[in-house]
Amino acid sequence: MTQVPTNAMNERMTIVIVSYDCRDALWECLRKLMVGHDVPSIIVVDNASSDDSLEIVSKEFPAVQLIKNTTNRGFAAAWNQAIRVSTSDFILLLAPDMLLNTTELQKLYEATRLHPVVGVSAPRILNPDRSLRPTCRTFPTFNAMIYEELGWSRLFPQSRRFARYRMGGWQHDETREVDQVGKPCFLVRRRALEHVGLFDERFFARFEDADLCWRLRQAGWQVLFVADSIATQTGSEAKKSDRAELIGYRYQGLFAFYRKHYPRWQLPVLRFVVQIAAFFRTITGKREYWPIVKNVWKL
Repeated sequence: MTQVPTNAMNERMTIVIVSYDCRDALWECLRKLMVGHDVPSIIVVDNASSDDSLEIVSKEFPAVQLIKNTTNRGFAAAWNQAIRVSTSDFILLLAPDMLLNTTELQKLYEATRLHPVVGVSAPRILNPDRSLRPTCRTFPTFNAMIYEELGWSRLFPQSRRFARYRMGGWQHDETREVDQVGKPCFLVRRRALEHVGLFDERFFARFEDADLCWRLRQAGWQVLFVADSIATQTGSEAKKSDRAELIGYRYQGLFAFYRKHYPRWQLPVLRFVVQIAAFFRTITGKREYWPIVKNVWKL
């Protein structure tokens, strides 16, 4: 009998997908993952979807473990639910509109497994037309965020101050250590989570990934971007979402990040700049920013 090596990916990894009214994207994501022989266990956490996502998964992917929430608990809480019930050494957190096959996943896994100091890793993410979708960031420092909110990035796109946040000019064509990676697809080492703690559930839908990367780096772990591993994000779920709601989640998460990690004086100044910037965006036709103008001091 052929023995399975102890580092076999399917034995050491769990894939976690958080779903919310995303039946078609979820089906396509699972279908892509299921092509191959080395498929890790998969957990889908459903945040009280109103469509028939759960029925589709139960019927067509019976091997997938389902966790059914009665309310939308956001990403951090849903991820933590799955992490707590899993026992694997690595957890892949995957957005439902991501397409990733097991060959590319194996590359990500091996790059992470071979470097014990890596707490989080992420692949290169492309759009459906094969163009790059930049997902790496430095942390949202005060200077960088003021610069971005005031729109100076459009006037001076080559500015190093802005590039430090967006990592502009880098084509994501080399494996390297970064500050933070985006949450559409990233691999977490359980031992790192045991060291710094699970996701902070005060973050609902944005910046919970940045918060984890911050805590990991503060504790001596590395965050690795793996250029050789490639995934595709269709963006189908973002297109269905209310843009004003997404903008609200972004600023809510950003302010929570500042409240937790940066000097206290920076948050009110940032809120004031965000309010001014949102006002000018509103009067130039971007009405989705009007709720930020009204509610910025409540977020």
